[in-house]
Amino acid sequence: EPLLNAALLADPLLPLTNFGLAAISASRGDVIKAEAHYIEEIRVSPPSIPARRELVKLYASQQRYEDQLEQLSVLLKVQPNNAENLAAQAQALYNLKRYAEAVAPVNACMKLEPKNADCKMLQANVLKRTGKTREADAAYQEALKLKEAEKQAGTEKPRKGGKRAQ
Repeated sequence: EPLLNAALLADPLLPLTNFGLAAISASRGDVIKAEAHYIEEIRVSPPSIPARRELVKLYASQQRYEDQLEQLSVLLKVQPNNAENLAAQAQALYNLKRYAEAVAPVNACMKLEPKNADCKMLQANVLKRTGKTREADAAYQEALKLKEAEKQAGTEKPRKGGKRAQ
């Protein structure tokens, strides 16, 4: 950390220096400082995709979904076919109870990664909330099969706490 701070003093426009300081701050649980460094990294080196991705995660953990969507809009302009960003956008819209708006990004995610179990589960939740119960049940069953296949292949992702809509 002292080296990164010294580098910033020598050259405030040095790329990835603020990103490194943000990562250090985040690892220490100082999300306020981490956010400030990510934002400064974006200002210094736009579009700074890595910093924006980390901000998306940070904002999601703080339930700051509007801020998350703001960063995702930039990311999706730069990388329109990124399944991770589309899933994050759909999840943020879902969390804001903007279910109809979540349909397009979750479907785009599934088109890009048809075997993505997390995206399929999110799709099931979105379908349920938009009144498409039969399609939601089918998507849920498919998500369970995909999860089982991931488990068997050893590629299962860590659980984030997502649950099926009731």
